[in-house]
Amino acid sequence: MTKEELVENLKEGEVVVTFKKKDGTERIMKCTKSFTLIPEANHPKAENSTPKVDENGNPIISDLITVWDTEKSGWRSFDYKTLIRVGNDNNAGGNADVDREG
Repeated sequence: MTKEELVENLKEGEVVVTFKKKDGTERIMKCTKSFTLIPEANHPKAENSTPKVDENGNPIISDLITVWDTEKSGWRSFDYKTLIRVGNDNNAGGNADVDREG
């Protein structure tokens, strides 16, 4: 699954992701980007449409994905490069391979 496909799935509903945290441990998180699943009081104020740039004015391409953690009821982020698995945590719904090439 590409980063773009993952973001689209997150916008459509809840997704279970497994990723490696900065401390090296694995984390399983149920998360979403779907406004219908995020309490209205926690919706972002506005989308930041200004791209971040480096000191030379070049756009910074980030693999960081910001999501709403549906179990902890808070905003979290994870690095797509550390993504291990996308799918149901009990494997009932299957898992999707992570495609970092696309």
